[in-house]
Amino acid sequence: MKNSGRPLLFALTLALSMAAFTQVSAAAELKYDGKGCAVYAENVGDRPEASITRFTGTGLPPGGGAVLRNATGFPESFFGGGMTSYADDSGVATWMSPYWVPDFVPDSTFGTTPTPKTELNRLEVTDLFANTVYASVDVNIGLLAGTIQVKGDPRRNRKKGTWKVSGLGTGSYYAFFIKKGKVASKTKLGKASGKCGYLSAKAFTQPKKSKGKYRIVVQNGPKLNLSANHVEATYVNDVYAKVTLAGKYATK
Repeated sequence: MKNSGRPLLFALTLALSMAAFTQVSAAAELKYDGKGCAVYAENVGDRPEASITRFTGTGLPPGGGAVLRNATGFPESFFGGGMTSYADDSGVATWMSPYWVPDFVPDSTFGTTPTPKTELNRLEVTDLFANTVYASVDVNIGLLAGTIQVKGDPRRNRKKGTWKVSGLGTGSYYAFFIKKGKVASKTKLGKASGKCGYLSAKAFTQPKKSKGKYRIVVQNGPKLNLSANHVEATYVNDVYAKVTLAGKYATK
């Protein structure tokens, strides 16, 4: 009779612990900073980058280990096991990117042609052994790419062509013609729409003084910032029926 209460006491303690643990899991949230769209550039080849700079988990078990994992699409990341952080006393943990963001590789092949198409990538926060999912969040994946299509011979006349750009987010896209490291000309292409940004517009494909070699850069916003996500190509006078603008990830 001396030990008869112990199993009941243990069961009650376990039930209360599980109830408290479930409550923590249900209250947990995963959020991110940034524009909320990851971008994949086919030409880069290794893995895509994102405009998301930090993920934050709240309502996690205080002091416990929490792993940010990829729940859909390309499985796992960061040497196959996600990225580990430890919650503080208030149950908050953070994971910093941008260089390891869990494999935002789309399930389907986007190719190199700009597209408004996006895919959803779900990230989740789990315990160290992936037995419990505390919270999850969906992030859109878009293609970072651009093309310029010109009909006729642009050497004879300064022509307008079709610019198509995707993956730079929503906002106004600008084309910069750069010569010897300086902006020689700037053109507003128009306003992009869609979850990750897509623009198709008619605009001149050459600067007014088009002799020599130019670097073409398209980005979101009127002020040139080569450290931000952009697409680019090198332009020479005797170009071209179609130009592919290669995606370049932000450098931070």
